Amino acid sequence: MKAVCWNGKHDVRVENVPDPAILNSRDAIIKITTTAICGSDLHYFCGDKSVQKLKKRLPLVLLHEGVCFDIIDKKRVIPVAGNIMGVPQEFLGRENVWPDLPYLGATNNGLARNYLLYPRELLIPLPDGIDDILGSIIEPLSISVRAIEDIAPLNGRERVAIIGTGGLAFLVGMILAFE
Repeated sequence: MKAVCWNGKHDVRVENVPDPAILNSRDAIIKITTTAICGSDLHYFCGDKSVQKLKKRLPLVLLHEGVCFDIIDKKRVIPVAGNIMGVPQEFLGRENVWPDLPYLGATNNGLARNYLLYPRELLIPLPDGIDDILGSIIEPLSISVRAIEDIAPLNGRERVAIIGTGGLAFLVGMILAFE
C-alpha cells in the first residue's frame, strides 16, 4: 500500500507501507476517505519539527484530521487521539503537549494512506447529515470553539483580536462573525 511519508525538511515521498491486518477484536481497519492538512503537517514539511527528536519515527506518515470508513462496521468514523487517562499530573489540562500522547501523524503514523489499523474504541461515528469535508475539520473546529469559550463570556460588544493567519485563526473569526 502507498502512503505519504515525511522524511525531513522539504522531504515528503510516496512510499510503500505494510497493509493493515487485524491483530485482535479491538482493532478496526479503516479506509481513509477525506483528510485535511493541518498547520502541524506544514510545520513538519517546512522543517520546524526537529528531525533529530523524531528520527526513530521516520519515515512518518502524515495527517491526523480526516474522515474514514470502518470497513467491518460499515460506518463513517473520525479517529481520535489515544487514551489520555495515564497523563502525568504536570500535563493535566495540557494533554496536547504530553510527548507520549498517541497522536496520528506525530507519535503514530497518520492518515495519508489508503487504509489504517486503529483501535475500535478510538473511532467516533460521524452523524448522518455531516459530510466528509466538514467532518475532516471537526477537530480544528472544536479547538476554535474551545478557544472562544476560554475568552467567554462575550456579549457581542467586545472587540477580539485574532493573532495568526492559519486555519484555526480563520475558524475562530468565522465563529465569532456568526455569534
